[in-house]
Amino acid sequence: FSAAQAASLATVAAVGAFANFGGSLLGQGGSAVIQSLGRSDAALSFALALTRIGVLVALVASAFADRYGRRRVLLFGLAGICVANAVAAFAPNFTVFTVAQVLVRGFVDGTLVVAGIVAIEEAPEGARAFALSMLALALGFGFAISVVLLPLADIGTDGWRLMFLLSALALVALPGLARHLPESRRYARLSERPARRRLRDEA
Repeated sequence: FSAAQAASLATVAAVGAFANFGGSLLGQGGSAVIQSLGRSDAALSFALALTRIGVLVALVASAFADRYGRRRVLLFGLAGICVANAVAAFAPNFTVFTVAQVLVRGFVDGTLVVAGIVAIEEAPEGARAFALSMLALALGFGFAISVVLLPLADIGTDGWRLMFLLSALALVALPGLARHLPESRRYARLSERPARRRLRDEA
C-alpha cells in the first residue's frame, strides 16, 4: 500500500464503522424503544422486517456511485444515517421512529456496498482480500460500539435516545472524513474516458 492508498482505506473503514454503528442500534436497543413508546414485541418485529426494504437503496446507491462517483455517495450516505438517527432520537412516536429506521437501513446498505467497492478499487493487486478484511474489521468495530453503549438504554425510560443521538453526532466527523477521502482512482480514470473520446472526435 502506498501512503495514499492506506489513507483512503483507513477513511473508508472509518465511514463503514460509523455506518454500521448507526445501523445496528435498532437491533440492540429495540426492546428499550418499544417499552418507552408503549409498543409490543410484534410492533418491533414488524419494524425490523420493514427496514429490510432498505436493501433496495443499495441498488440505487451503486448506480449513483457509477454515475456521480464513489466519494459523493459515501459522504451522502453517512450524512443520511446521521440525520435519520437524529430524527429517531427525538421521535415522538413509534411510527416516526420506524420511518427513520427504514431510511437508516437504506443509507447503511448503500454506504456499505459502495465502501466495499472503494476498498477493492483502491487496494493494490494482490491485497484486495486484505483490504476487504480491514473493512470487515471496521464494520465489526462499529457494531461492537453499539453493544458497549447498550447500558445507556437503561438510563430512565428514554435512555435509548442517547444511543441514536451519538450516532447522529458522527456528523461532526464528516468534514474531516471528506478531506481525507479522495475519489477512487479507478472511477476517476473511467469518468475521464468520455471526455477524451470527445476531444479525439473534435480533433
